[in-house]
Amino acid sequence: MLTKNLLITGVTGFVGSVLAATFLSRGISVVALSRRDPDGERTRSAVAAAAAGCDIALDGAMAGRLRTIDIGDGGLGRALEGLVIDDIDAVWHCAADMSHSGLRLTQAFEANVCETTALYRWAAAHAPRCRRFHYVSTAYTAGMQGGKTEERLHAGQRLSNAYQVTKWSAEQSLRTQLESCGLPVTLFRPSIVVGHSRTGWTRRNGFGFYMFVEAMEAVRAAGHRSFSYDLPEGVCIDLVAVDQVVGAAVDLTLSASARQDFEVFHCIGGRRMSSRAMLEAIADVLALQICFAAPQTPVDRRFARAVAANHPFALTDWDFCCAKLDAVLGRTARHPPLSPDQLQKLIRWYVNAETEMAG
Repeated sequence: MLTKNLLITGVTGFVGSVLAATFLSRGISVVALSRRDPDGERTRSAVAAAAAGCDIALDGAMAGRLRTIDIGDGGLGRALEGLVIDDIDAVWHCAADMSHSGLRLTQAFEANVCETTALYRWAAAHAPRCRRFHYVSTAYTAGMQGGKTEERLHAGQRLSNAYQVTKWSAEQSLRTQLESCGLPVTLFRPSIVVGHSRTGWTRRNGFGFYMFVEAMEAVRAAGHRSFSYDLPEGVCIDLVAVDQVVGAAVDLTLSASARQDFEVFHCIGGRRMSSRAMLEAIADVLALQICFAAPQTPVDRRFARAVAANHPFALTDWDFCCAKLDAVLGRTARHPPLSPDQLQKLIRWYVNAETEMAG
């Protein structure tokens, strides 16, 4: 069956906007569920910005192929009551609460678990043509033990923040819901998503890798030129460019391969770079000196507090397997990991974007 129409959530966000722009450029229509966007202008602007940032030629595609549905500011389950969309071939659920804070666990659980479950039930019951529900999760639902990590559900592992906990819980919920609803499920798990590998474009959200960039920007803005951060040698970090993530997602959606009713895929960039090398690259762009040692000064301690949410991830070495995704996509080779030059381009774009906004 050809894929002609998709429902995508999170289209005003990072991955969702690039995904929508890419599908539109491929001639596929998109229905975007958005909050607080009654005229659809915020959604269209986000897609246009993603297309421009990623050099995606839309050529007027939005006008005829992008529909927006405003779900207001309430719960997704209530907003979907009575809604029927009879021409949706598949769903990509990209929207998420990105908070790490345990203080926001209740809100994150509502957004990432309850609303995911509600959307899945709706698609199974009220989108009669829909043949698959794709959920954008994270590779780090595997827990904090690191090491070789297979493409499967994980249980009994330590999780470190609200985002991990609620993404893990949503995966478990979808596996359970499949038994009663029957709509096939794909868990799509990127590692740490960064900007476009060629242009450097991203959205300034301070999440993941960019938390370290913003913390170093703050060090520089405070007039400091050096600081210390305690990080061991030898730990590798897995950064994957948004164009690689979206490329795999599009290929997966359009694949004619035989598929399982429940599947788990890792989408990764590879382990070429150490956490130390990543931080040294950021420091170099910002003309800072970083020493890998225990914090000694107030600025050291402020930096450590600013990146505390991601400190456990910089300390842990994962080796994410992606053989199942490779097999479905028929890949014998993947994109090489980001090079140092590409990483510096990503950092410069982010830093320059901040300078332009400040000006």
